Amino acid sequence: MSYVQRKLREAHYFCDEIYENRTSRLHVEYNLSAFLSASRSVLYVLSAEYAKAPGFKKWLEDKQRVIELDPKFAELKRLFDERATNTHTKPVNTKAAIKFVSKVVSVERPGTSLWVPPLLRARADGTVEVVHLSDSSSGEESGKTKTVNYEVTWKFEGDTEELIIVCTKGLLQLDNIVSECERKFGKQSPPPSPTLPKKEK
Repeated sequence: MSYVQRKLREAHYFCDEIYENRTSRLHVEYNLSAFLSASRSVLYVLSAEYAKAPGFKKWLEDKQRVIELDPKFAELKRLFDERATNTHTKPVNTKAAIKFVSKVVSVERPGTSLWVPPLLRARADGTVEVVHLSDSSSGEESGKTKTVNYEVTWKFEGDTEELIIVCTKGLLQLDNIVSECERKFGKQSPPPSPTLPKKEK
């Protein structure tokens, strides 16, 4: 497997980790940082692998110009810009949002047919605490509790599209660039690992 394909796999891994650990702010932000770094490294590694391929340098320059200006590559450009901010200026800012998957989420008060929705309290680490309300008028505690079904989603600060969608689209655009390069210039094999000289007996 070429070095650039290994970098792509690394980016895919961290993209999956963002989604799988989306209920934790720390996991999201740390995996996002690693994902942004791995994604941006793909073109650097591609440049090193194909440095001697005739016509590659101009092709890559043209491709980078397209990424910068073409709206079709808006997600990939966003990832590259966020990576620059995350690496050189400050950690990337994200916002969490909670949405209900089911509308039948509630707590039943004893002796009544009234359903009281639970209170969702977001913690600083991005996880969610479900606080069930009690019947203060009767002094009785809340009774039967149904399962709370909710989904935590994330966005880059100022974005309307979900973070995981931006990451997935940008990664697909990156996949397509690497595939185009391999079709045009052929697949490259990584150089053999250097061997240490044998010790004299």
